[in-house]
Amino acid sequence: MPKFFSILFSIVVISACSGSSGDGNGGASVDRSTLPETSSKFETTPMSFPNGIATDLHSFGIYNTKCSCSITHYGWDFTPHWAGYQDNRVPIVAVADGIIVNVVPRATNKYQGQSVDTFVIVEAVARELDVHYTFEPFVELGETQSLAYINVKSGESVKAGDVLGYLPKLSGNLGEHLIHLDFKIGASNIDGTFYCPSNYFSSAWLSQDSSTLLSVAGTCTSLCCE
Repeated sequence: MPKFFSILFSIVVISACSGSSGDGNGGASVDRSTLPETSSKFETTPMSFPNGIATDLHSFGIYNTKCSCSITHYGWDFTPHWAGYQDNRVPIVAVADGIIVNVVPRATNKYQGQSVDTFVIVEAVARELDVHYTFEPFVELGETQSLAYINVKSGESVKAGDVLGYLPKLSGNLGEHLIHLDFKIGASNIDGTFYCPSNYFSSAWLSQDSSTLLSVAGTCTSLCCE
């Protein structure tokens, strides 16, 4: 199992809350009526793999609500293999067409008694479905430092594959094996309700990449345990 996954108990709740859906960036109103009732299946992985997923993905944390292989976790954690990213930043892309409904430039967590920050982008992909991209660089950021790694703003329309922002490896991080993207699928109308991400990806994508994901997910035998 990924080394970082066993210690995420101290930050999972905060990460989920900081990525809650809603209108961000000063409360700008977002019109969901233009979105489909249900999202089409995702064909794009949220983390870019320039040399291929087998080379560029270091570890993976599953969606887990009942398995003994890890703590309860409502999303997927993608940890990059940093050798594949020479500029020490990983492009994070939209998995579907949608509208940005919330951008949280800074949320604070605690890890082993030290303050670390996250930043969050929430994309509405259907009228009642949001995708939460929580960037976890395991470093303390200033109030505005994360803005250099965020490409979008609330109310902006995006297409599948658009770069939403970058997961950075910054000086002072608590370990590059900890830095990851926390990826969640949530109900926009029921706060704190999340779903197994694999249900929203195409069968072609799952057929191509699920075995690689599981190969770096430790003892877990499924992408989602629920």
